[in-house]
Amino acid sequence: MNNRTPYFILVSWLWLAGLLLFMVMITWDAGLLPDVLAGDQTRISILLLLLTALVSLHCAYRSYRLSRLEAAFLAWQTGEKRLDSSLLTTYLSLMTQAGEKNLSLNGELLAEHLHYQHAFGWFAAGAMIKLGLLGTVIGFIMMLTSISGLDSLEIEQVQQLMQQMTQGMMVALNTTLLGLVGSLILGVQYLFLDHCADRLLVRTMTWVQQVARDQS
Repeated sequence: MNNRTPYFILVSWLWLAGLLLFMVMITWDAGLLPDVLAGDQTRISILLLLLTALVSLHCAYRSYRLSRLEAAFLAWQTGEKRLDSSLLTTYLSLMTQAGEKNLSLNGELLAEHLHYQHAFGWFAAGAMIKLGLLGTVIGFIMMLTSISGLDSLEIEQVQQLMQQMTQGMMVALNTTLLGLVGSLILGVQYLFLDHCADRLLVRTMTWVQQVARDQS
């Protein structure tokens, strides 16, 4: 594990983000994404895209922080005990000095520290689906409103009704689609971050337990 590339977590996230961005570029080049944005009069689709981009930046920050914490842990393993004054170094100092005493409690606190900011990301992923459902409701309201405004069965009015119903249906389907895709994109990123945080926690606790056994 110590031979891993420096900032391995950040580099891995960049690979993942690059793959997701490539998929977005393909949909844009194929004309799918522009059609979705053009067919949404509520502009909820733009909000969903902006939310996906902004929360992905938070994923970039968290991958950087986890990489820093991993570097701090590797420094402790090699006896350097340097890099920064992060809470990880604080927990490592407490756990190695106390031996196995309160090891479980400190481990739970460390796990909470590694994961607590990810709750925001999972909330955002759930909010994406809810915003998509909001667009669905608005789209169906647009459809029902257009039907209620029909006075007669003249060809012109029926054609106008069909256009309005089509616009409402496009709003409903497009926002639902973007909400689901955006939630999936964020979910994949935060699942990766949770996995990296869990691996760092396991490595930290295993090493601390080994040190505690050596000291006893």
